[in-house]
Amino acid sequence: MIGAALAVLVCAYVAYYFLFAVSRVQLHHSPRPSFPASRALGSPCGTGGSSSGTGEGEEAPPRGVTCTVPRMVLDCMHHWARAHAFWPVPWLVSGHAQSIALAVMRPRPFVEYRREVIPLSDGGELALDWDKAAEDQQKGDKPIVMILHGMNGGSRENYIMHFVIALRNSGMIGVVTNYRGAAGSKLLTGKTYSAGGPWDFREAVKHVHENYPNRKLAGVGYSLGSNILTNYVCEEGASCVLTCAISVSNPYDLVKGSDCLNSSPFRRKVYEAHLARGLVKYGRRHEDALRKFHPTIDADAALHARTVLQFDAVASCNVWGYKNPAEYYKAHSCIYKLPQARIPLLLLSAADDPMIPQDSLNDVLEMLNKGLLPSTIVAVTKKGGHCGWIEWNKKWDSLFKPRDSWADGFCCEFIRQCCASYNQPQGKRE
Repeated sequence: MIGAALAVLVCAYVAYYFLFAVSRVQLHHSPRPSFPASRALGSPCGTGGSSSGTGEGEEAPPRGVTCTVPRMVLDCMHHWARAHAFWPVPWLVSGHAQSIALAVMRPRPFVEYRREVIPLSDGGELALDWDKAAEDQQKGDKPIVMILHGMNGGSRENYIMHFVIALRNSGMIGVVTNYRGAAGSKLLTGKTYSAGGPWDFREAVKHVHENYPNRKLAGVGYSLGSNILTNYVCEEGASCVLTCAISVSNPYDLVKGSDCLNSSPFRRKVYEAHLARGLVKYGRRHEDALRKFHPTIDADAALHARTVLQFDAVASCNVWGYKNPAEYYKAHSCIYKLPQARIPLLLLSAADDPMIPQDSLNDVLEMLNKGLLPSTIVAVTKKGGHCGWIEWNKKWDSLFKPRDSWADGFCCEFIRQCCASYNQPQGKRE
């Protein structure tokens, strides 16, 4: 009886896995333009996709609104999506499992960085970590991809290093923009990094662009970093020098994101508490600077905060001049600026992301369906968690030592196709 029951359970789980866990990414965008885009020489991708326009399950945008992303990029991404389904590790199917596995189970690779410290206009400094191996290997005009990490992270986060290696293997150079005071960098002024302010990243992009004027630049942001990157892209508008940008697990609306993190005891004790510990650690590391430049802040309360809300109410709001966290979060949420984007912008999310409310993703899809996001592609998978997408490559060793991320290949392909489609020098877009 027990053996039969176990057999039934195994069969049921296998059926569930293949029917509901394995999924293809849904690409949502405005209709493709009716004219064919010229295909860049040397691009290995054929047209591959249908010419009808919208992604699966998408309501058609208003008539007359067409996607400004190059036709070649859209066709190749649809072709790639059909050929590369996301197969989660069978015992890491849920969003919680994927998110936690990203932090504690995925092996940490080794990446040797070359650190470049650049001065900022207000007297602060920013640390850029360049992939040294890629710099040695990739000569000439290979694209440079500027990476923004998540809250409390840095260039040594395992998901960042895995992506840096994926870029190197794709013939690109990754450079990680570490926020002020992060990843061992110094805090020289009273400004910390914020929840969405793109000011420091704007100076980093300007610095890299001036030093490598003939290289195509792309941006990729994770979690909080994706919010910062999207704000930058939208504020720059047609003057953005990036060829394309990718937002991974973007919270979009920080107010709703904060509510989501506090919506259940599990989320509060696991995700909210983990993020709060990181902020407190950041505050302790720069306690002298905080007390020196912000004597009115109750530093003791900030350094004993148990939640992100508590830390932001005491420290972040005072640093940036906001009355309360709700006002601070709303001012830094990228969702209100999304219609200003003018370069190809890929928004990658998982429907089961435990840290991002479904309402925020629905709001973005609603904006796209109204024709407000002509240069944006919204990519959604059923599974994947928060910055996870830890996949099973159908080899037995990956069942017990998961290391590959489906998202790394997807992002590299998008950047490669965008760089191939834009042959003109970087600069203002009409």
